[in-house]
Amino acid sequence: MAIDLPHALRSQCDDIAVWCACANLRKAARALTQEYDAAMRSSGLRATQLTLLVAVVSADGQPMTVVGRALGMDRTTLTRNLRPLQRAGLVRVDASEEDARRRVLRLTPKGARTLAAAVPRWARVQANVIARIGRRRWSALRRELDRLTAAAGE
Repeated sequence: MAIDLPHALRSQCDDIAVWCACANLRKAARALTQEYDAAMRSSGLRATQLTLLVAVVSADGQPMTVVGRALGMDRTTLTRNLRPLQRAGLVRVDASEEDARRRVLRLTPKGARTLAAAVPRWARVQANVIARIGRRRWSALRRELDRLTAAAGE
């Protein structure tokens, strides 16, 4: 049996379903994630794991907090997402040489091989997505996403 909602609340729900920035971005992210995951499946990585490995490479021995910040993740979420990569032997967490209390992420040789196998698959799906929406539109959307990320953090 359906719940009888006041008209105003039902109208607000209809607006949220159509206009909610969070819901729309998550919907697009899920669709793209499924496409990237399918393309990279044979590499053994999911799209989210590739992103994490790329962040580890980009951080180049910087503390975990730098990697988390780059990905917009808190330490707990980052740690949870790193566990499967650590178990697979793709990433290791080491004590910082400057401060033993700080943890740094390092790509392992196996992680480098896995990344090398995944990147060409990523490049193909990336090129396909960009071709479908257009390079100009993607560049504009990318700038808007940066603005939205900054505005959300204010």
